[in-house]
Amino acid sequence: MRHLKAVIIPLLLVIMCGWLLRSAYFEVRDRAIDQLNNQQTIMAETAARGIESFFDHISELLTGLSIMKEIASMDDRGRWLVRSFYQTHSSEIRGITRVDPSGKILYTYPEIQGGIGTDLSFQEHIQTVMQTRRPVVSDVFPSVQGFMTAAMHVPVFEDGTFVGSIAVLIPFDHLSRKFLEPIRVGNSGYAWTISQKGTEFYCPVAGHTGKSVFENCRNYPELLSLAREMVKGNRGTTSYHFDHIRNKTVESVKKQAAYVPVRLPGTFWSIAVATPEDELLEILHGFKNRWLLLIGLLMLVTIVCTSYALRVFKILKEEERRCRAETALKASEEQYRELVENANSIILRMNVSGNITFFNKFAESFFGYKEEEILGSNVVGTIVPEVESTGRPLRTMVGDFAINPERYVNNINENMRRNGERVWIAWTNRPIRNADGRITGILCIGNDITERRRAEARLRESEERYRAIFENTGTATVILDEDTTILLANTEFLHLTGCTREEIEGRKSWREFVVEEDLEWMVKQHRLRRKDPEKGSKRYNFRLVDKNGRIKDILLTIDMIPATGNSVASLLDITELNRQEAERRILEERLHRAEKMEVLGTMAGGVAHDLNNVLGIVVGYSELAIAELGGESSPVRSHIGEIMKGGERAAAIAQDLLTLTRRGVTNRQVVNLNSIIMECRELPEFAKILSYCPNIRTEWDLEPDLLNMSGSPVHLGKTLLNLVSNAVEAMPHGGTITVRTRNEYLDRPISGYDEVNEGDYVVLTVSDTGEGMAEADLNRIFEPFYTKKVMGRSGTGLGLAVVWGTVKDHLGYIDVESEKDKGTVFSLFFPITREEITREKVSLCASEYTGNGESILIVDDVREQRELATMMLNKLNYRVVSASSGEEAVRYLGGQSFDIVVLDMIMDPGMDGLETYRKMLEIHPGQKAIIVSGFAENERVSRALALGAATYVKKPYVLEKLGMAVRKGLDRPA
Repeated sequence: MRHLKAVIIPLLLVIMCGWLLRSAYFEVRDRAIDQLNNQQTIMAETAARGIESFFDHISELLTGLSIMKEIASMDDRGRWLVRSFYQTHSSEIRGITRVDPSGKILYTYPEIQGGIGTDLSFQEHIQTVMQTRRPVVSDVFPSVQGFMTAAMHVPVFEDGTFVGSIAVLIPFDHLSRKFLEPIRVGNSGYAWTISQKGTEFYCPVAGHTGKSVFENCRNYPELLSLAREMVKGNRGTTSYHFDHIRNKTVESVKKQAAYVPVRLPGTFWSIAVATPEDELLEILHGFKNRWLLLIGLLMLVTIVCTSYALRVFKILKEEERRCRAETALKASEEQYRELVENANSIILRMNVSGNITFFNKFAESFFGYKEEEILGSNVVGTIVPEVESTGRPLRTMVGDFAINPERYVNNINENMRRNGERVWIAWTNRPIRNADGRITGILCIGNDITERRRAEARLRESEERYRAIFENTGTATVILDEDTTILLANTEFLHLTGCTREEIEGRKSWREFVVEEDLEWMVKQHRLRRKDPEKGSKRYNFRLVDKNGRIKDILLTIDMIPATGNSVASLLDITELNRQEAERRILEERLHRAEKMEVLGTMAGGVAHDLNNVLGIVVGYSELAIAELGGESSPVRSHIGEIMKGGERAAAIAQDLLTLTRRGVTNRQVVNLNSIIMECRELPEFAKILSYCPNIRTEWDLEPDLLNMSGSPVHLGKTLLNLVSNAVEAMPHGGTITVRTRNEYLDRPISGYDEVNEGDYVVLTVSDTGEGMAEADLNRIFEPFYTKKVMGRSGTGLGLAVVWGTVKDHLGYIDVESEKDKGTVFSLFFPITREEITREKVSLCASEYTGNGESILIVDDVREQRELATMMLNKLNYRVVSASSGEEAVRYLGGQSFDIVVLDMIMDPGMDGLETYRKMLEIHPGQKAIIVSGFAENERVSRALALGAATYVKKPYVLEKLGMAVRKGLDRPA
C-alpha cells in the first residue's frame, strides 16, 4: 500500500504538474492569439478606412467634375477639363473615360486607338451605374495596358437627365503599395483582399490573384467558410488550415485571421490579415521546456514538498502569463500607435460630447496644437468654428454625430487652424461602441481639400466670367472647331439663326448657315487661316440663311484662338442697314428724277405756252392766206397748205407738252383697260405704227376678269400707242410685242423703277424682244425730248414723257426692266375701283354661289381687305366674322366653330396662313378653309392645300370667284 502510494503520489504529482503546464500554456497561448487578432483587426481596419477614404476622395473629385455642363455635352471644353483632371491626378489614376448613357465610350484619355465608340455596356459595373445612376466601384480586373486596376464610375446628369458616366482607372498596385503591402505580422503574416463576388485581387500566394477564392481554396473547407463570411460583408476573427510548401514538402499550417469589410460605392471588398499560429507559439516552446525540467527536478528533489512546489508553480505561472500578456499588449499598442502617428492623414477621437480624446502627430502639425494642449478640449471653438462660412451651424452638426452617425460617415466641413486660418477637410467618421453597442466615441480621419476647393471655385469663377462676357458681348458670337463645328454659341447667335442651343452646339457646322454662292470663298478663307492666321481675311461680309430660310446680310469678324485650332467669330446683322442704305439711294434717285421731271415739265409748259402763241399766228394766217387765194390752181396755195399742216403738227407737240404740266386727268370715268386696248387695236394709227416694221408680231394676253379702274380712255389709249410705238422702234429687224393685262394684289410694297405701294391694281404690261436699253438711258427715258428714235418718223422725244404724266395723273406707278439685246418690259400699275360699268360678259347665276347663312371666319391683316371680303360675303347671304391676325383667329376657334375659314397667306408680323391653318387643325381637325393671296401660288400655299384647304383664290377679290371658291370649300366632304 505504501509502495502503491509511493507510485500513486508521484504519478498524481506528474499528472497535476502536466495539467498545470497544459492549463498555463493554453491560457497564455489564447491570450497571445487574442492579442494577435486584435493587432490584425486594427491593421485590417486601418487599411480598409484608408481605401475607403481614398475612394471617397476620388468620388468627390469625379462628382465635382461631373456637374460641369461641358462634361455633360463633352464638347471641346469638356475634353480639355478631362485632360487637365488626368494630368493633375496622374499619380493616383491611369486613365479617365467619359461613357454615354448606352455604355459606349465618348472620350478617353490617354487616348487608346479605336477606343472611341467601344461598347462597354456588357460590363457589370457599367450596367450598375446605368441602372442605379449612383457612383459605383468595379471589381479589380486586368487592364488592356497589362496592370490590375479598378474602375470608379460617377453618373453624369444634364438638367436632371442621365447622360452617362465619367470614370477613372485606379491601378491596384498603387492601393496595395499604400495600404496592403505595409501590413506585415511576424515573418510570414500578410493581408489578402477579395471582392464582393469573391475574386482575389491581392494575395501574396502565387497564382491566386485574379481568380475566385472559392476556386483557389476549394480543398480547404475552413477557408471557404471564412470566404463566405467575407463576401457577406461581415467582420470577425477565425482560424483555418492551409498548405505550406517547405523544403519541397507540403505542410498543413494553421493560421489566425482577422477580416473586415471595405465599404465602397455600389459594392464592398473584404480585407483579411492572416498569420501562421506556429510563429506565435514559437515563443512559448521555451516556456514549455523549462516547465518540464522543473517538474523533473521537483519530482526528484521535492516530491515530498509537492504542495509547496505546486503553489510556487502556480505563482510563477500567473506571473509568466501576466508578463507575456503585458508584452504582447504593449507590442500591439506600440504598433497601432506607430501606424496612427505616422499616417499622412488627420486622425483624432472624440467622445459623444465632442471633447478630443486622441490627436495624432499629423493633426498636431496641421492644426498647430500640441496633444497635451488639445486633449479634453471640445472640437467646436478649437478646430471647428461655431458657424461655417456658408452659414451652416457646426455645433449642431457635432451634437448630431452621436445620434445619427450614419449621416456623417463621409462629411466635408470647414475647419480652422490655431492661427485662425479656415480650411476645408473631407472627414471619414466611424462610431466607437462599447460591449453593449452604445456609442462612446467617434473616430475621425480627415484629409485637407482646401486647395482643391479653391481651385474648383477659381475654375467656376473663371467659367462664369467667361460665360458672362461671351453672353453679353451685344453681338452674335460663336466658338468654332477646326472641323467647322460650332462648339459654343451665345444667345444673340441663337436669335440670329432661329435655332436652339441644343440644335447648334456640337451638332451643326457654320457651313449650314451660309448662302451657297458665298460658301466656297468662306471655306477658302477658313483653310488659309489654319495655314497662317495672318493670311485669311478677318473681316468681311457674307449672307446667312437662318432656320426659316430667311437670308440676312452679316458683317463677320473672325480670328484664331491662340494655342488652339479653334476660332472665335462675331456676327453683326447689317441687313436692315443695307436695306435702309439701298432705300436711301433709291429714294434719292427717285427724288432727283421727280425734281428733274418737275423742272422739265415746268419748262415744257412755258415753252408750249409761248409756242402756241406763235403757232396760232402761223396756222391762222396760213388759213386766211388759203382763203384769200381762192382757186385751187394757184401754186402758192399748196405751199401755204404745207405750212399750215406743219403748224398743226407742232401744235400737237405743244399739246403733249401741256400734258406734262397739267398733272391731272379731268375726264375720269369707270373703264375697263381691256376694252380700251381692244379699241386701240382697231385704230388706223395703231396699224400705221406697226407698218414701220412688217416683221413684228404682236401677242395679246388679256385677263378675262380684269377689274375696272377710274381714268381717261383717251389718255390711256394714247399711253398704249406710245408704248407700242416705242417697242416698234426698238425692233428694227422684227420681233415680238406682247401686251398683257392682269389683276394683282400686293401684300407689301415692291421696289422697281417706282416704289409700288401695297393694294389692288390693274397691271398693263408691254414687252418687246428688241435691242433693250443701257442703264444710263434707262434712267432718262421719261425725260422730255430724250429719245433714241428716228426723228421724222414717230420720234418726238415726248412719247414716254406723256406716258409718265398719264400714269401719275391716274395715281399709278411705272416699273421698267430692260437688258441690252434682250428687250424691254414696261409695267403700268393702275389702282382698281369697285364701281361697275356695263359688262357684256355673261356671268354665272348668283344662286350657284349664294350661301345659306353659313358662318365664315375671314383672316387678313389688311383692314380694307377684311372689309371688302366681309361686304362681298354678307351680300352672298353668309354670316361673317373677321380677325386681323393668325393669333386672333386661333383664339376665336378656341371658343366657337366656323363652317369655313377664308385665310390670307401673307400676314406680317406674326403667324402666316400656313402656320395659322396648322394651329386651327389642332383645335378642330378637318376644319374647312380656302387660301387667298396677292402673290402667285407658291410652295407654302401648296402645303396648305395638302393639309386640307379646299382651293386657292388670287387677290384682288372678284365677287363671283370668291363666292364660287367658298361654295366649293363648303360643299367639299369633311
